[in-house]
Amino acid sequence: MSKVASIGEKDVLLCFKGMGVDVFPVTKSEECLIKLQELAFDSSYSIILITESIAQGIVKEIDQLSQRAPNIILIIPGHKGSQNTSLKQMKKIIERAVGIDLISKGSKGEDYSWE
Repeated sequence: MSKVASIGEKDVLLCFKGMGVDVFPVTKSEECLIKLQELAFDSSYSIILITESIAQGIVKEIDQLSQRAPNIILIIPGHKGSQNTSLKQMKKIIERAVGIDLISKGSKGEDYSWE
């Protein structure tokens, strides 16, 4: 059975723990990258969630890893609110999967608001 992992701030991860998700609390982006590299090719996990504020410093590394890893790696908003990193990443994933941009509103493709 596939599992879900979450990496991020301890206080944000508490709600995931209550839902049966494996949680890996970290305080720095570097710690997150080390844990992500361990989990990315672990076949027991199908989805890895990373909080946005922790992912901020390692977005390029996460993108590179998610292209090679067999599981899904997603950046999610944390307790500080969305910084649109998660939406930008989701846009890339959807565009890669279906071949077109389904999220952007404007012609330049940079309006990432949820309004």
